[in-house]
Amino acid sequence: MRRWAGLRDDGGRLVAVAADAWSTVETGFLAGVTTRPDARGRGLAADLCAFATDELLAGRERVALLADYTNVPAVRTYQRLGFRIRRVAAARQK
Repeated sequence: MRRWAGLRDDGGRLVAVAADAWSTVETGFLAGVTTRPDARGRGLAADLCAFATDELLAGRERVALLADYTNVPAVRTYQRLGFRIRRVAAARQK
């Protein structure tokens, strides 16, 4: 991780985070996006991801991230921010 962005509630508690990870000259890579369970449903991840995306786009062509397609709330958030789904496959060796 190169740098982190976070949001705190009025009491100073960290409630949402996102990271700049594995970015290259051409592509910013957003990772580690999470919101505390008791703070979900308020648009915090969307606000934070919008901020982080703007930061990562500065001087770059694109921003990318990985998300499990079964994580419907996250995928919807990313789609509202303009991200497009491109399925990838992963395999593991036993």
